[in-house]
Amino acid sequence: MQGKTRMWIAMVLLFASGVAVGFFGSGLLLRQRINEFVGRGPSGMHTRVVQRALRDLDLSLDQRRQIDMILDETEPRMRMLGDEFRTEIDRALDEQHERIKAVLTEQQRADFERRLEEMRQRFERMRERDHRSRRGPERRGDPPPPDHLP
Repeated sequence: MQGKTRMWIAMVLLFASGVAVGFFGSGLLLRQRINEFVGRGPSGMHTRVVQRALRDLDLSLDQRRQIDMILDETEPRMRMLGDEFRTEIDRALDEQHERIKAVLTEQQRADFERRLEEMRQRFERMRERDHRSRRGPERRGDPPPPDHLP
């Protein structure tokens, strides 16, 4: 009887540890994706979409290099468009915040402004951390050297 109890406890612990690893692992993956978007903006997400679309096309080493060159050449324009887009969003958010503050009491307004500032600082830290961790063109997954290809 004790053997069965121990087995059930072990199974429950194994299941619980799998749930915990899955939960925390998916949280880390989500945070990485958010940091990537924050740091690189829409151009980074577009590059990711293109890479996903090309993933299983059995590209040659030359094709991969040419595609990486195309992505490198077009990324500055994509980034510029993202910056313009970000400026418009910032204006809309400022207007939204001002309208919300007009509805709040003085104490609520102070708390709201403090929270917005905390979120802005957290956002900036994430952008700075991502900016420091960027490694150049290999961030898109350059193909392995020829001696590592199948």
